[in-house]
Amino acid sequence: MPRKHSDNGPSTLRRRELCPASYRMEKGLPDIGNEQSRTGTRLHACVERLLRGSCADLLQEFADLDAQQWDNVRRCAEQAAQLGWEGARSLPEHYLDLRWFHPSIGGGTPDLIILEDFARAIVVDFKFGHKRVQPAAENLQLACYAVGVRHDFDLESVQVCVIQPALGLVDLADCRAETIERARDAASKALDPEARCMPGPEQCAYCKASGRCPAQQSIICAPTVDRATVELLPMLTISEFLALWEDRDIEGIVGAMKQRLLEACLTGYEDERWKLGHGRGSRIFVENAEVKLLELCRQQQKDPQELYTHPQLRSVAQVEAVLGKSKAVKSALDVLVHRIEGKPKLERKADAAHQLHA
Repeated sequence: MPRKHSDNGPSTLRRRELCPASYRMEKGLPDIGNEQSRTGTRLHACVERLLRGSCADLLQEFADLDAQQWDNVRRCAEQAAQLGWEGARSLPEHYLDLRWFHPSIGGGTPDLIILEDFARAIVVDFKFGHKRVQPAAENLQLACYAVGVRHDFDLESVQVCVIQPALGLVDLADCRAETIERARDAASKALDPEARCMPGPEQCAYCKASGRCPAQQSIICAPTVDRATVELLPMLTISEFLALWEDRDIEGIVGAMKQRLLEACLTGYEDERWKLGHGRGSRIFVENAEVKLLELCRQQQKDPQELYTHPQLRSVAQVEAVLGKSKAVKSALDVLVHRIEGKPKLERKADAAHQLHA
């Protein structure tokens, strides 16, 4: 049975659904991976060994895993064991040929199949990240595996499950017919040579074409760029951009521009995007307020020494904390406090807060 990895395989279908052109864009590009994906592969291999009962030399073979990773591996195996039924078989890393379902999908290997022959099964996917993944019932990869298990083992009932030990998550659900159709539809649309590139944080995150995609670059370079766009940037682009920013002293230039515009506004200049505002103000006690404060302290039956960080009187906020915030205290303090307005600063006008121009 052929086990060649398909560029349109089950694990790619969520990306294909969000960006059908990603199949065309990734074609022929090497699967380089990163430290996170390599660690994930090691963790999955370790869980497989545990599930198969092949524990000899396990600690030596996976000596690179830390205590938290070992704990997550054990929890995966334990939680998976709790899912089965008496007499059920455990099939870790069992290959499924899915060409009958959709030729371009090829095949796939679920992390675990829990099987009660001629009756039912659960397809399990282990996730080791700390970010909540897509619910099992909506997972296109698991839907493909569920279809394959139902077909190969002639079953009526197949459930899908995501185990994510870092979040204490065991998400068990029935496989939905609409999710199966979404998986088939995503595989078909990806084969369209006219499929559009549709960049976004989720689909670009693991796309091999990230950094080469014209549509992605057009968003990155667009005048509407915002903080969310950073999610689309490959690490190399971020590194180069930060170096360029530092080399050109962009922060210094922006600071100088803000200061220049502030000075202009202070002398009467009116701008369609910016207005004068004030920074955070401060409060101080008026002259001779100390006598009144001591009298107020006695009225509130507080220790006068609490008003001081010797030899100085405490700040207004600290004195308020000592005396309490009753209406009588607030009224008495109002006449003893002088408010100093904050320094002028630039603020975006509300109707221009989201306007960005080239």
